[in-house]
Amino acid sequence: MSPDPENAFFADGVQEDILTNLSKIEKLLVISRTSTLGYKGTTKKLKEIGEELGVRYLVEGSVRRAGNQVLVTAQLIDTQTDAHLWAEQYNRSLDDIFAIQAEVAKAIARQLKAAILPEEIVKIEYRPTENQQAYDAFVQARLQSGEEAINLLEKSVVLDPQFAEAWALLARERCRLWAFQRRRNDSKLLAEAHFAFELAKRFGPELPDIPWVKSCFEELENLDWKAETDSLLEALVIDPGFHPARRDLAFRYILVGRFSDAQFHLESIIRSDPLDSATNERLMDIYAHRGLWEKADELIQLNLNRSDDKASWQMRQANTHYLQSGNKEAYIRAMEEIPEFIDEPGGLAWKAVVARDFQNALLHLEEMDSSSSESSKRFQLNIRSAGLYLMPHHLLSAILWRELDDEVKSRDELSKAKTYLESSIEKSPLVGLDFYSNLMISYALEGNREEFFAISKQVEERISNQAEYRRGHQPYHYVYRAMGLLLLGDEEAAIDDLIVASKFKGLIFLNRELDLWFIFDRLRGNPRFDKLLED
Repeated sequence: MSPDPENAFFADGVQEDILTNLSKIEKLLVISRTSTLGYKGTTKKLKEIGEELGVRYLVEGSVRRAGNQVLVTAQLIDTQTDAHLWAEQYNRSLDDIFAIQAEVAKAIARQLKAAILPEEIVKIEYRPTENQQAYDAFVQARLQSGEEAINLLEKSVVLDPQFAEAWALLARERCRLWAFQRRRNDSKLLAEAHFAFELAKRFGPELPDIPWVKSCFEELENLDWKAETDSLLEALVIDPGFHPARRDLAFRYILVGRFSDAQFHLESIIRSDPLDSATNERLMDIYAHRGLWEKADELIQLNLNRSDDKASWQMRQANTHYLQSGNKEAYIRAMEEIPEFIDEPGGLAWKAVVARDFQNALLHLEEMDSSSSESSKRFQLNIRSAGLYLMPHHLLSAILWRELDDEVKSRDELSKAKTYLESSIEKSPLVGLDFYSNLMISYALEGNREEFFAISKQVEERISNQAEYRRGHQPYHYVYRAMGLLLLGDEEAAIDDLIVASKFKGLIFLNRELDLWFIFDRLRGNPRFDKLLED
């Protein structure tokens, strides 16, 4: 409520810290800030919010900061009765903000008759820094990434050189900048990341942040994914409610094919962060991969009821039902019932691909270049099925023009696709393997066998560097390579790769994918291929 808009991040930090303190009380299930943020300024009734979040009580309040003074109001409301169970106002010096946050948490726990253990009180009353300016910069940095976050964190640790959490986050941001922003030859940046990490360990050796940040180095610098997993588990032993580590661990388990373990951790996150989109999407994928169709439908319906992005969830519903049934006609009808999808060139292009209407598909792919609507941008880089991506959309155009025997237009579209893929890989060599796979297909389309097999070898080396690394991509690699082999005219070799892909049970719906993509139609009638369609 402060008149200075720069104080908005401070209020967000107060909200997050109060929720974090509450979550440290074992007897309470507390919804995280990412799921509650969408209700800021809402006109929804309290009971409706409680039902959407799956909670009985809401904490409502405001923050006003002026100079060195801060006014915090908080009240506890029963959503079923609209009764105000408790309310308090704190008008204190800014130096007391951590004490205020601790008092709010303890007062709410008392009202809910939730016993607080002595060790929980210690955690609630923990003060990460005594320097309010350092904490302001840290809170603001948590809402940023890359160089913006780094600049704020460097300011924070100058103001408080012993601020462990700030050093830890600074180490992580520097490591990620080194790995993903064309900085892998920048040994100075990597050394600075390690320097920050050493200071974080010195000033906060017991923090869960330490093994969490360590996992970043193990993943991006050492490529030691077992050690990364061990560090993430260590962070959760220190603090089971440390969701950054739990989320990273779940995503790692997805990559290595440990879907039941990933499901356990994602369901744990969902309980306290029910509206987090990435968690919901990955959990739905796992339900589908494991054949838990009722759970998948239930999760989709929950998101359809409460998400602002209904079109995306309607498309996920269409994909999921297709994976279960294999009914392409029903799949097309389901797409036609999503206005935000089917009224846009990207959606229309994919529908035409599924229907084998190549001329219309090309028409809509061309429209994607000139479309500026937000929903079109979702399909700007790729055309995707339930699991396979062709990106950018120029690559699909190039293949379709080849199907229609127009080599000039095919080469023109292929040039655009290669430029995008090669520049993306040059910028970030650890970019997703889909980029490499699509570049591999691009080389096949231009008839460059040498580069096709060279890229294929690079992908296989990344997959096999660690026994379980990127296992989730392994079957897709063989499907992508089969596409390329078909473009090179090697039909039997393509089927050999598809048979290899079929051995990865539970990781890919191979028969459904093969039925969607027109490029495999030329293999129909081959007994070995037809068997793959039936499996």
